[in-house]
Amino acid sequence: MSKSLDGVLTKKANQQETYTEKQIEQLVKCMDPDNGYLYFAKNFAYIQHPVRGKLLFEPYEYQERLMASYHNFRFNVNMLPRQTGKALALDTPIPTNSGWTTMGDIKVGDKILGPNGKEASVTFATPVMYNHTCYQVEFDNGEKITADAEHLWNITLRSWNTGVKTWTTQQIKDYIESKNTCVYVEAASPIQLDEIELPIDPYVLGFLLGDGESAAARYTQCVADNKEIVPEILSRGVDISRSYSNGTSVQSENRTIYGLRSKLNENDLLRNKHVPAKYLRASTNQRLELLQGLMDSAGSIDKRSGRCEFYQKNYRLIEQVQDLLSSLGIKNRCDHKVIKGQTYYTIGFATTKYKVFKLTRKSQYQDNCKSHQKNTRHYIKRISATDSVPVRCIQVDTTDHLFLCGKSMIPTHNTTCAAVYLAWFAMFHPDQTILIAAHKYTGAQEIMQRIRYIYELCPDHIRAGVVNYNKGSIEFENGSRVVSSTTTGNTGRGMSISLLYCLDGDTTRVRVRNKKTLEEEDVTLKELYVRLLDPRIVLA
Repeated sequence: MSKSLDGVLTKKANQQETYTEKQIEQLVKCMDPDNGYLYFAKNFAYIQHPVRGKLLFEPYEYQERLMASYHNFRFNVNMLPRQTGKALALDTPIPTNSGWTTMGDIKVGDKILGPNGKEASVTFATPVMYNHTCYQVEFDNGEKITADAEHLWNITLRSWNTGVKTWTTQQIKDYIESKNTCVYVEAASPIQLDEIELPIDPYVLGFLLGDGESAAARYTQCVADNKEIVPEILSRGVDISRSYSNGTSVQSENRTIYGLRSKLNENDLLRNKHVPAKYLRASTNQRLELLQGLMDSAGSIDKRSGRCEFYQKNYRLIEQVQDLLSSLGIKNRCDHKVIKGQTYYTIGFATTKYKVFKLTRKSQYQDNCKSHQKNTRHYIKRISATDSVPVRCIQVDTTDHLFLCGKSMIPTHNTTCAAVYLAWFAMFHPDQTILIAAHKYTGAQEIMQRIRYIYELCPDHIRAGVVNYNKGSIEFENGSRVVSSTTTGNTGRGMSISLLYCLDGDTTRVRVRNKKTLEEEDVTLKELYVRLLDPRIVLA
């Protein structure tokens, strides 16, 4: 072994080696012109997982098909982003820092949320795809998400010693059915947002929404609780009336919060109980205070189990409280029952992550839930076949490639086979020039870095010797080379390119010529993808 200029160990070029019979057998299998790439991928290609470190590449079925497409066809335009091959139904809710969008409406450049609670940028979005095998994934909190068979999830089971596994929907379905068990996805962290100016103090608003009157800034509360509630409300910079009888019980009393009726009216809250959108994307502390107001007025807690409940017949408000809880990383479930023709809804949850009450008589029992792990895990109960629906894939710029989906904000996956194929192609095909082109040089360098990682972890009896080895290119002893570049008008000019791998179909342009008219024009790869079926068009 010799050390290159940048300090990375490489194999010397043209060095004499003695191979064992097993090593020769492995080398011959890698050299197989028909299936060598797949044998190499499954036995000698390592990738770097952001959490689990070095892992042997285990291609999914769609990745095997993708590599076969690279291998078997002279010209390929694969309209899918790196780090994906997985798709969700177009109506899947996707949370953002400003509210909600859907998988169908997402555009490149949009900001969505990762499981760490921070913003993630969408760097690629596929066109709508059809005729995929689709499943409905049902979680223990009632959330249902439609995903295709190859969508990836980071899942685990307590009995696994290996921790988190990245499996497709199909793999999870087969495992659940064969083992008669369920797996889980860890709940996301709270959404991290800046504090904003709000028209009404969040605790006060939450308290009025929970059990206040719809048409006024007035509430009814038991006398004992008001000994804590009144000072809490006064500390928010508003005045409150003396108590007056509600005419029904000597143990409860009415109070009016002064100066709020006009603000309620300005924010369309009179006779229209709801949580204004800005409150659901305020800072963590502001959202927590909103929740505490709601729970102090209309929440309850089981003294033995520490399980909390919020009870309402206003379904719009129920949905918003669920959104609020999920944004704080609190797993929750909604149930309902019908009483005399009226539907009542109850949100149940248990958490020690935050104190969700300010009232002592309620908060003192919250720790009785003992931080049970089930309260921070979304268990997949079942996966059922469903009709195929239009789906899309997106790519986000997080290191773990995860983003949040569904009303419960469940982390879902957004790995690499192109670098594996390119490394194999260069090492086992002499005198080839492979060009990796991208709109931004960092994109091309990312693929090059993966090729280097794959090469460096290959055993010497498999990998080719290196003549030149640097960040922008690799030249092997067999005469083949891999070069990375940005996409410009002169990209690849003067090079005899054997294989072009281009990352940006929206921006990379190629010249095509009409066979009949001989007219030439520059089109993007995405445009070419649409026109490739036209027999009159050929590459110039």
